[in-house]
Amino acid sequence: MSGIEVSSAHQACRVWIGGIVADKKEILDYLRNRQKAAEIEAKVNGINLWVLLGAIGVIGWTLLSYLQVDLWSHREFAVYVLLCCESLYLFIWLCSPTSGIREELRYEHWRADDVESPFLILMEGLWLLLPPALHIAITGKNFGAAFIGLFGAGIVVMSIIAIVMRVIGRRTDTERFPKPKFTVSPKSDVTGDLVIGACFILVSGVQVSGMLSTASVPVDAVKVLALLVSLYLLVLVAIRRRRGSHSIQWTYELETDILVDAVSPDVALRRIEHRALGSRLQDVMNKFFDELDRKLEVFDVALRKSVASLDGINAIPTEYHVERRARVDAATLEAKSLLDQMLLDIQEFSKYLDALGEKKSDARVATAMEGLASRKDLYRDRIDSAKQGLSVVVESALAPK
Repeated sequence: MSGIEVSSAHQACRVWIGGIVADKKEILDYLRNRQKAAEIEAKVNGINLWVLLGAIGVIGWTLLSYLQVDLWSHREFAVYVLLCCESLYLFIWLCSPTSGIREELRYEHWRADDVESPFLILMEGLWLLLPPALHIAITGKNFGAAFIGLFGAGIVVMSIIAIVMRVIGRRTDTERFPKPKFTVSPKSDVTGDLVIGACFILVSGVQVSGMLSTASVPVDAVKVLALLVSLYLLVLVAIRRRRGSHSIQWTYELETDILVDAVSPDVALRRIEHRALGSRLQDVMNKFFDELDRKLEVFDVALRKSVASLDGINAIPTEYHVERRARVDAATLEAKSLLDQMLLDIQEFSKYLDALGEKKSDARVATAMEGLASRKDLYRDRIDSAKQGLSVVVESALAPK
């Protein structure tokens, strides 16, 4: 992401996090800045998809003049070169700047719905899997091929999930209690980049060592290998370039929705924050407690209805206790059902806190859990009070007069 894009994303997200309701113009400005940033990046480097396809065509045409070269006899050297180049490509990819507010607890925000081009991702994953697969088939298993292959395999799995989700029409909205797996902290982010980057360099070094240990390769074979590696990398860059052009498609769709008033600015801002940074733990928890608030309000209404419907219960003689009990049960059925739901909600939330507790080594989680535990106790007290109120109503209705 360019500087314009990162700045705009953080600005929009800070507006929402601060609780300020952005107007339509601010949202449209952010979306158009995203679109302009993509256009500027394409113009600055001057490498568009047609240039890449032209270069691929030229290399393919050049390879036709080397059809007589026996490359199979130098296959081990070839897979060493190919895997080394892929490792360097992934290393350069890793060196690209990252953005996002990582001090907050945010769930990992990859969703199948956010994948604009599942087929392109599948092709990219398969293309990334090709060198390690050939390396393992020709030279046998080793750390380098297995390590590089993990990235391609991961992308393939993600693309298959996205394709299946699209086919069955299922959305991957944030769950009520998502798995407590959060985006890494700045410290973990830096450490991870350093470790993975060092592994990429190590893989490249091992492949270079393997190349040097093989027998001498004729010049014509080296030329063919250079062309094949260039072709491989150009196809990979072309796929990524095409994916990049699709990655801002959602901004045009959201812009249209805002212009025709299909979504409100608040909803649009939440979508932008989710796409840029992911859902916050606090937002997910607020949604849960808001649901409890609504259930408590509905419970109060149901309890008042129960009291009103039991006003005439004293007309039933006390010896008809079965009829009185049936009358009380019918009158309090809705309130009891709501109370049971809230008790189950609190139990489920307690289990979720236990799952969060397994990650208390992260200081952010430990801090968040203190506030969440306090809120749970508060709502537990409110539910206990509601339960006590219902018990009073039932006991009063059944008590002999």
